[in-house]
Amino acid sequence: MYGRARDFMHGATFMEDISTVKQAADIMAEKNIGSVLVGEPDYLKGIVTERDILKKIISKGLDPSNTNLGQIMTSSVVTVEADADIHRILGKFSKNSIRRLPVLDESKVVGILTIRDITASFIPEFFRNHPTFQDIKEYTKTG
Repeated sequence: MYGRARDFMHGATFMEDISTVKQAADIMAEKNIGSVLVGEPDYLKGIVTERDILKKIISKGLDPSNTNLGQIMTSSVVTVEADADIHRILGKFSKNSIRRLPVLDESKVVGILTIRDITASFIPEFFRNHPTFQDIKEYTKTG
């Protein structure tokens, strides 16, 4: 009804675990993204987010140019299947208190899904098709 993970996801950016945090931060800034995946589509090793950089590097006064992603990545990455419905997706976000979900198709990462992807795609669609909001739209047209 409202789509699957593959309908909401966007492309993932991969880096090697020996890449520096500085390199990852530069790529995140350049691409305007909030995370990088560590590894490759066939072998996901971890994820590094903006929050990881703030909490594990900046707040501790560590040098991002001398710290590798492998040192700060979250290695137990929660993922979702490409055909998962919106309820499963939201359940994963909520249950795990996360904002990003790599999307798998036959054990291969095919993209990443964020809370922002959901709010930008799903929420407007929900309100557009929900009967109560259809009544409100109709009322505002007729006055």
